[in-house]
Amino acid sequence: KITIGFELPIESAYDADLGENSRIYYELRNSTNGPFELITTINGGLALKIIKEIDREQQDSFQYELLASDHGQPRKQSLTKIIVHIDVSLV
Repeated sequence: KITIGFELPIESAYDADLGENSRIYYELRNSTNGPFELITTINGGLALKIIKEIDREQQDSFQYELLASDHGQPRKQSLTKIIVHIDVSLV
C-alpha cells in the first residue's frame, strides 16, 4: 500500500537568467480529482505528493502535464508530460 503523504521526486527546470527573471512557476495540469499534488520540497526540489488513497485495481496509471514558466519579459514556458504507473511489489 502506498501511504498518503509519500513524495515522489521529479526533475525541476533551470533558468540561466538572474534575479526575478530566474524564478520559475510550476503548474500541474490534468490533476482534477487525481491522487497527487505538486509540492516544493524542503530542499527546493519538486515532488508529486500523494494526497489521497490510490486503488491500483481501479486505475493503475495517472497522466499529467507540468508547465514551467519563468518571470522574464517575454515569459518563456515549457511543457512536459508526466506519467505515473502504479506497480505492485511483493516483498
